Amino acid sequence: MSGESGYVIDGVAWASLAFREKRLVDSEFLLSKASALLHDADYFSAHQVIRANNFCAAEQKPTKDNVEEATATMLKIEKEKGIKGFITAREK
Repeated sequence: MSGESGYVIDGVAWASLAFREKRLVDSEFLLSKASALLHDADYFSAHQVIRANNFCAAEQKPTKDNVEEATATMLKIEKEKGIKGFITAREK
């Protein structure tokens, strides 16, 4: 193999590498879209309400009205920006 450059990769390893690269590119694309949404102050505030609802202890959870308002705000902003975000990603 003298004089050759590069690496020799068998077909299975190559397919695995290509799959991981595609997942990485997809992840970076999704993260950039989520980042664009979270940089919107209203969206970020609404997202914090949803997080509190999902992860806080029962006595710290926001009211049902607050959660519904936050969900509506996030949905409105996602549709305005044309970005499939945390709310629209659940729609089929």
